[in-house]
Amino acid sequence: MLDPNVSLKYFTGIVNTTLENYVNYKVREDELGQYGLDKPEYIMDLHTYVKNNDGTVTNIDFRLLISRDPALIARDGKEAAEGEETPEFKAYLRKDDSKIIYELNEAQFKTLTGSDYNSLRYKAMMPADIGDIEGIDFTVDGQTYSITSVLDDNTRTHYFNGNALNINNLKNTLGALTADSFTDEQPDGADELTMVFHLSSEKFPTVKVQCFRKDGDHSLVVVDDKPAALVSRARANSLREALIKISLGNDVKETTAPAGN
Repeated sequence: MLDPNVSLKYFTGIVNTTLENYVNYKVREDELGQYGLDKPEYIMDLHTYVKNNDGTVTNIDFRLLISRDPALIARDGKEAAEGEETPEFKAYLRKDDSKIIYELNEAQFKTLTGSDYNSLRYKAMMPADIGDIEGIDFTVDGQTYSITSVLDDNTRTHYFNGNALNINNLKNTLGALTADSFTDEQPDGADELTMVFHLSSEKFPTVKVQCFRKDGDHSLVVVDDKPAALVSRARANSLREALIKISLGNDVKETTAPAGN
């Protein structure tokens, strides 16, 4: 799932990129190679819309073809010879099959091409804000425990075995569980921690998050039975320890939960 804040920043950068410096306004197909656009490095299909004064919506679809200057592409992976000057940065853009070729500076090029799907995804493995988590069923060392909650006057209080929780430690360790990288690698072995989150969401009422040992540095997180990300093993262990602490009756207040919790 894409992070809307990160995605908005990226797409705003695209919209705000002004194309003014054109280098060819009558390009022929046999000239595209000199701009690297016969085989562009990047192809972006954009889908947007505008709202008309009469309340109707007009869909707008277009394609951007982007490539660095062929001389720069040819240098990829090569070290400059002694005394050799680095070529000036140049990149080019073509919209659909337009005859106009625009030159991009390095900042514009990075704005347009500096993100991919993974860079726009949610890095947090916690599926919701703590106030939107109605309950958590968690399993550690083969034992399953349940955290419940009560929402009163827009304030949610979480409970374990009838006592209100000091939720901050769990909140912080959940929030710290973020992706170092994304992966589709399948886990090997048994999970060390399973959490089933019950959310106040009609679209995603439950989300299952599991942590598997990957190596000494990373744990593999699986979300709803699909591999998702590699996370810091130290952070995964901190989350596991926070839940074990709750299962032992720590991190609770001397407050009896309302009936049914």
